Amino acid sequence: MVDSSEISEDESMYRKIASLHLLPAVEPIRAASPAAGDPVATANGASQSDPTEARLDQALVNRRRDSKALGDYFVGNLSVKEEELVKTVGATPWRSKVWQESVIGELAQRFEEAGVIGSERIVHSGGSQKPIQTEDDRTEKDDKAPDLVVLTKPAASPDLDYKKIWSTPPTGEDRRSWEQVAVVGEFKQASSTSASKQGKKARAQMDRRLYRLWVTPIRLYVFGFTVVDEELIVYLRTHSALYNSPPIPCSHNTLCILLHRLLDLSDTQLGIFATQIVPPIETTSPLQLYGPSLDGLKPIPLSAKNPRRTSRKSNSGITSIRITKVFARRFQPSGRATSTFRADVSYATEGGHDGRAVSFTFAEEDRHCDHDLIRTSIANAPLEEREGLSRTVGLFRGSFSLGAPSFLAEAMEKEEKARKAKVKKAQQRRKQKDGAGENKVAETENAEVAKAEETKAARERSPNLLRRALEVTIYEEPFSSIYTVASAKQLVEVMIGAVTGHMNLYKLGFLQADPSDTNIMVDSSGGGRLTDYNLAIPCLRDYTIHTERSGTFPFLARAALDPDYEEKFKHGIWHDIESFVYVGFAVGFRKSPTSAPKGTMSKKARDIWIAWDSSNTSFAFKTTLKNDGGIEKAVDGCQKGWEEAMPKLVDILRSFCGLRPDLAGVNLDKEEKAMRQMWAEPEGVYVKMIKELTALSEKL
Repeated sequence: MVDSSEISEDESMYRKIASLHLLPAVEPIRAASPAAGDPVATANGASQSDPTEARLDQALVNRRRDSKALGDYFVGNLSVKEEELVKTVGATPWRSKVWQESVIGELAQRFEEAGVIGSERIVHSGGSQKPIQTEDDRTEKDDKAPDLVVLTKPAASPDLDYKKIWSTPPTGEDRRSWEQVAVVGEFKQASSTSASKQGKKARAQMDRRLYRLWVTPIRLYVFGFTVVDEELIVYLRTHSALYNSPPIPCSHNTLCILLHRLLDLSDTQLGIFATQIVPPIETTSPLQLYGPSLDGLKPIPLSAKNPRRTSRKSNSGITSIRITKVFARRFQPSGRATSTFRADVSYATEGGHDGRAVSFTFAEEDRHCDHDLIRTSIANAPLEEREGLSRTVGLFRGSFSLGAPSFLAEAMEKEEKARKAKVKKAQQRRKQKDGAGENKVAETENAEVAKAEETKAARERSPNLLRRALEVTIYEEPFSSIYTVASAKQLVEVMIGAVTGHMNLYKLGFLQADPSDTNIMVDSSGGGRLTDYNLAIPCLRDYTIHTERSGTFPFLARAALDPDYEEKFKHGIWHDIESFVYVGFAVGFRKSPTSAPKGTMSKKARDIWIAWDSSNTSFAFKTTLKNDGGIEKAVDGCQKGWEEAMPKLVDILRSFCGLRPDLAGVNLDKEEKAMRQMWAEPEGVYVKMIKELTALSEKL
């Protein structure tokens, strides 16, 4: 086990709270012995009616990893101090079984009596069956509170009452938020006949809980654990993988050590880089906000003339970023998350700039060169050639890794290296057998052995994990969410700006490949800007030949959703234009065309949105938009006031993509052929579309 009293360079970047206050210093951890693109499939047997669980299953296929190091770190090799703690806490017989939820309160009380620092952070929260509301419109009945939560240190402040809020069923306004939680735990009892079923249920619940923690801004990684009967599994979710320890025999002593070591970690060591206690962020009170620091992040050059220098002298001297408001959050079960904020940026040489837009994401190692080229091209393009695009004035990136915390990184890297070697050896062995003309499974082997061999072979074929790096992008000006549009006319103008940006990005040689409600923003003049180029792909001048689907699921074009068309799919401009249609409806579903704030969806809108957001129904429901009846039904789900403008806006956009009415009843092969013909000369088509949108804006 690594002694974290020696803070690594990577971890140093999480320690400060910018101009607000410092996070508590990272406490030393006891010394102990050293620890030894989204495939489509389901692992947990997710319910067809549970899109979040199904999406998590798909995203985590081939990204699950067994890690002995994880278990060793949290429950292995007790120190003398911990042995004394176990004796003290377990001095009297336990009233609760280790798998009972009642053990949570009992353990917290015994910790408090033993003087364990942080005992007040342990909360039995499973009493409430009411779902915890989320901001991604995907709150479902299974989003109820975990059995156990470990609150963040600020949330457990005696000046606040979050322990009471989490331990009692909510009445009136629900003030619970995943931002207040540092660690989650689930407890299950299982008979001998249902142990496997309960284990799968516990894992499915843990997947969901870790996902909810992961998408709160900004977590570098998250921890959780399950206790099923007397068996413990510890989980770690990073941007690259979901790690789990092997099943560990669990006694009360084991549970005590686990929770004591979790409490012994600082919030930064638990992966909390920046977050809020009470959303939305409207104040700079230290109790309500962690702010990130740029320590340890390297500036990326943005100057085309001199690649050794950044585009502005001050970029290499940014000292702090103070987050003041959330603009947008992007959620992806696969591990990549983006959050965009309004923030005040301070420079070492020339003071500060208030109100910048700042985004935090996890960039993929094999794609960052293209992304840097995009941002450099935009930063150095003349004003008219970057209209509708967001100009980057500062770009900072950490080191590429699997995302494990510094105190586990070395051990987990060794495990991944050993796994790769084992896979390579097995593949060579299988290749030799095939070359010799031998069957993969001998004739004498029975069916069970054959099945086991095939399972093993599938596991050996699992791809290498993607390495990512924390990336901080500072934009030239602040933005506002698309949900701040104050009229139908402004929504059309925002669309004009975003389509113009899409065209200009194409002229630079890239397809944005991910229009959604979180990366079409409103600039300071009220126009539209296209942001977030992390999924952008190089393109040819006729059409894109990228064959992997990319984008945010509810906004994906239909051609990217049909599994029968997967091998033929080639991402084109028209697929992005189709995504603009769904962005328009997303705004209409949630907000009236007035200055009123973003609201909640009606039942009609939510039913449509859930259908668009499910892999089982999305293609069919989106296809109805080729017909006027489908448009009318979707408009009927919009907030009051969109009856006139929304059909006209959608009618223009769909006439330039596969939702074109004359393609109703046409199969995808013919539809895609028609689109390739239509977009054979893209710049002329862009101009025509912008002209029609401008004419609509002038009439509104």
